[in-house]
Amino acid sequence: MRKIPLINSLFLAFLAGNAAAAGVSSTTTIAVQHFTLKDESQQELGLGDAANALELFYKRNNRDSGTVFTAGVGFASYDDQAKINQNVTINGGRIESRRSEVRSLIVEVDYGIQRYLDTAQKNYWNLRAGYTALPLAKRTTKQSGETCNGCAEEKFTIDGGAYGAFAVGHYFSKAELSLEYRQYAGGDLNNGLLFNVGFSF
Repeated sequence: MRKIPLINSLFLAFLAGNAAAAGVSSTTTIAVQHFTLKDESQQELGLGDAANALELFYKRNNRDSGTVFTAGVGFASYDDQAKINQNVTINGGRIESRRSEVRSLIVEVDYGIQRYLDTAQKNYWNLRAGYTALPLAKRTTKQSGETCNGCAEEKFTIDGGAYGAFAVGHYFSKAELSLEYRQYAGGDLNNGLLFNVGFSF
């Protein structure tokens, strides 16, 4: 008879552990992001105002503590206003006329609080602090995966910076939509609205 309370205690501890685990969820998402650059940065870098990024995000929601952590990495493309036009030799033989493109990596990490607007926890708002980096920026006429003789390449720096963000969003079964306002502490990116579309897998 003395074993029953012990068994009950172990069973309750097991349920409590599962309940705690159920309060934490992790998702991997492919997202498309649109952002803009400051006027002075556009003139200095020879870029237009708009840029687009394709990112792979890891997102961890802790519903017990009401926090969210996000980390993303991907590629960004920019509106090249200082295009280089040239004829180049591709893969050792073919000659093509090329116009340059500007690309970089994009790396983002942030952390903050998240609250839900409904019992189903489909609609939410969050308040986060984070950092955006845009490394390996370059203007080039070379395409990925090819050998190019004479292709121009110009490397330069695009500064991201630390930011604070307020977002509202909605979870679908395999997708997420969010609209957020970002305030940057410096760098080349504009403060303003960001619209994100993500697909989970």
